[in-house]
Amino acid sequence: MRGCREKLVPTSRGNPTPQSLRLGSMLTIVMVLLVVISLLTAALVRGSLLGIRRQQMAERVAQADLLLQAGRDRAVALWRGAGPAAFPDGQAVWELSADEVPGGGRVELRLAEERAGSPAHIDVMVTYPREGPTPVRREGRFELSMRSSVPPARSEEHTSELQSHSDLV
Repeated sequence: MRGCREKLVPTSRGNPTPQSLRLGSMLTIVMVLLVVISLLTAALVRGSLLGIRRQQMAERVAQADLLLQAGRDRAVALWRGAGPAAFPDGQAVWELSADEVPGGGRVELRLAEERAGSPAHIDVMVTYPREGPTPVRREGRFELSMRSSVPPARSEEHTSELQSHSDLV
């Protein structure tokens, strides 16, 4: 092993070569670009997630509004059928299971105090979904009278005709 000597080339540690400067600059540029791409990707993912959450909230609000109207219709039907007796203790609760409405729901009907000479009113409070991280709550006050107008329910046949587009030209 004594006869096999490697030739040592002195390096200039204080003076980098132009080739090493170019390599260092390229690596720095690549690292900066990777950081920028990572930040842009994170911003896009965050924006997408926020959009999905907004869409889900809009769907919850729309469902709660529909339940509010259904609660009103139910209260009017109960009022027409039995009058104030339909609301023992001045209220009625309509619990909806997850089979009826995704996530379940709760509709509370409370008979408002009557004032002399004014028709009865009902307060409808909706919580949808019944459980979850962000339930939507809606409230409304509606007049109850024997002549309250409730839009007629559509028949299944009528609804299916509206949904069928196969006979359109």
